[in-house]
Amino acid sequence: MNPLEQLKDIHQATPPGWWPLAWGWWLLAALVLISLILLVIGVRQYRLRRAAKRQALVLLSQLTPDQKNLASELNQLLKRAALHYFPASQVSKLHGNQWLSFLITQLPKSKRDAFASQWQQLQQAQYQAEATLAAPEQVFAQTKVWLKQALPPSKKQLNTSFVALDGGEHV
Repeated sequence: MNPLEQLKDIHQATPPGWWPLAWGWWLLAALVLISLILLVIGVRQYRLRRAAKRQALVLLSQLTPDQKNLASELNQLLKRAALHYFPASQVSKLHGNQWLSFLITQLPKSKRDAFASQWQQLQQAQYQAEATLAAPEQVFAQTKVWLKQALPPSKKQLNTSFVALDGGEHV
């Protein structure tokens, strides 16, 4: 008798299954899940922070240049938008030249001159009974520029917005 005949055939091991997962896959799954949660939270905060800006732009698009009290409406629109993003105790008491200075200082330096020239005219027309703006389309455009460029303010802007107006420290 041949001793090799008593040996059984070689059986290959079963290939490993996908379950249970190795700890590296669990770690990767946890990192992906945390990243997705943080992304959703970030996008939600981004949208919430800019909701007032979007609403102000919608309200601006509903105004027409031939409107009777256009100067007052545009001024109120910017005031409401500014009150949402800046401290109400500071913004609510601004008017006239202080209000105009505040609006101008929130814009990037390259946009300030064009805005100032159009809004000087609007500030004067706002307090006149039958005032008409010389170029209402340009005032609309500058209002839109302010809403898009100045809002929402950065933390640095929030901290320094009222220093120039008060001549003192922001509270």
